[in-house]
Amino acid sequence: MLTSSHGKNVQRQRAFTLIELLVVIAIIAVLIALLLPAVQQAREAARRSQCKNNLKQIGLAFHNYESTFNTFPGAMYCVANDPIFDIGEGPQTPTGSGIGDSNIHIWTELILPFVDQTPLYNKINFSVPMFFGAAGAAPPRHAGGGTYSQGQDYAAISGSVIPVYICPSVPRSSNVNAIYKDDWLSDLSPDCYHAGGALDYVGMAPGGIINDDYGAQGNFTIGAILDVETTPSGVKSSVNSGGVKIARITDGTSNTLICGERSAPDHGEWLNGKKIGNDSDEAIGFMGDSWNDWQHATAHFFRGVSPTSSRLAGRSNGDCTINCGNVWGWYAFHTGGAHFVMADGTVRFVSQNIDRLQMARLFCYADGGVLGEF
Repeated sequence: MLTSSHGKNVQRQRAFTLIELLVVIAIIAVLIALLLPAVQQAREAARRSQCKNNLKQIGLAFHNYESTFNTFPGAMYCVANDPIFDIGEGPQTPTGSGIGDSNIHIWTELILPFVDQTPLYNKINFSVPMFFGAAGAAPPRHAGGGTYSQGQDYAAISGSVIPVYICPSVPRSSNVNAIYKDDWLSDLSPDCYHAGGALDYVGMAPGGIINDDYGAQGNFTIGAILDVETTPSGVKSSVNSGGVKIARITDGTSNTLICGERSAPDHGEWLNGKKIGNDSDEAIGFMGDSWNDWQHATAHFFRGVSPTSSRLAGRSNGDCTINCGNVWGWYAFHTGGAHFVMADGTVRFVSQNIDRLQMARLFCYADGGVLGEF
């Protein structure tokens, strides 16, 4: 204790030294560095749980639809009895014998009443295609020329975000897609367009190289549940006809998938969680990821060479089945695999290292192949 010249006691105040301050800052920095990954993992776990719940709701919607119409919804329909080549391949070209008018509707529309979207469903005109003319005008006809006398409710369709269709782990700039061109149908002339909320869960059929897995065994005869070829003629006369009935799933509903994750945020090609370019190549099969875009919601699945295969090698005869890339195959923004909803309504997280033949057998609902653990 110090004494001043006036006889009063003076208390010396103690302050932090610079070294002590730096030590405290360093400790805080270390704690933050330790906690940040844990926080990020907790957030991703919550997003992954929400993604799983979304597919659970979609699975329930499929079963509610089946209870109503005695069949699962098919992948895609040309309502006016128009011929379709195959899933993801659109109507016949103008050189075909039965030229369709491309009045295409898809499964994502049909289950809307069963995912709490009845008002939106009631606004859809099933006698008119879901695509639009330029700037949301009435859609063009692809048979006989001209346009339809009316179009869809552009404001309702293009602005509708359906939460159950979106995986929260997907890094997109917006959940709503601005208007973009349909690359398949526009090739038939004239141009037509899509716009709408995003879609991260799609149905794809076995196609291309994956068929070879069965071709070698001679037992690839039945396609996927969400496959357009579910009637002998391959033609759908109405939006609620031609789907797969549960009784036809002889492999077992727990051994057959309905749909799974395939994300294409911001119209881009993604590999290993990184965007490697914009989708400007019409040959790859999608230009956007809208819930009302048949190009994205229905497609063929091709195996990739490896998780680093670009779209140029996307159809090569490789072993990669999940998270190889989002152009030709299943692709999720979860580490290690992707979610799938099975025909019994359960949701499975399937490893991206699954055997390619196992994956092929999950597609097919009546092939009779022996399915092991997955």
